[in-house]
Amino acid sequence: KRVLCLPIPIDLKAFFAVVPHQSNEGANPVLLYAGQVKKIKGIDILIEALALLRKEGTNVKLLIAGGATNPEDEEFLQELKEKGQAELSSAHGFEIEFLGWQDHEKLPGVYERADIFVLPSLSEAWGIVIAEAMAAGLPVVASDVSGPRDLVAEGETGYLARAGNPVALKEKLATLLRDSRLRESMGLAGRARVKRYMQEAFEANQTFWSTL
Repeated sequence: KRVLCLPIPIDLKAFFAVVPHQSNEGANPVLLYAGQVKKIKGIDILIEALALLRKEGTNVKLLIAGGATNPEDEEFLQELKEKGQAELSSAHGFEIEFLGWQDHEKLPGVYERADIFVLPSLSEAWGIVIAEAMAAGLPVVASDVSGPRDLVAEGETGYLARAGNPVALKEKLATLLRDSRLRESMGLAGRARVKRYMQEAFEANQTFWSTL
């Protein structure tokens, strides 16, 4: 049997229109996670990584755009809020903001607030949010699992960190956090990469369906 794998075409026009965020002098860089709040998404690992950064004197603001879809995940969300309050207290130079679910048309504005996109999932099928972040001109730090590997070019558009390892995640984030020019160059490279990827995806799908 012959198996044909077609890339997924996504309309990212609204994200390509985003003007990449530039942190004000002296302001803490802004990290963004977008998606469901679930244990498998590794958000607790991200908070541990940021706590390690804090110990090294690096301060950030973390935005979490998304929410829970069942009672178990709602309990996890409450645990995250408590963990965030304990480990990322604004009194220590950290901020963590839970934005809740965002309407899709509002998401480009959320990405526009960020300097770096983070997806610390323990497992990920593909990662539409990564494509959105790259289209918005953000460098990406994601777990080194199957989905993100298809999109993130290591050292070019972002970094891949060992899944479930807060130290590895912290080190990748630290590299970007201390170099604004690197963030900008990776963001531009990511935008170009996902633009090519989506163009190829649309052409491949168009060719396939026209032959049926």
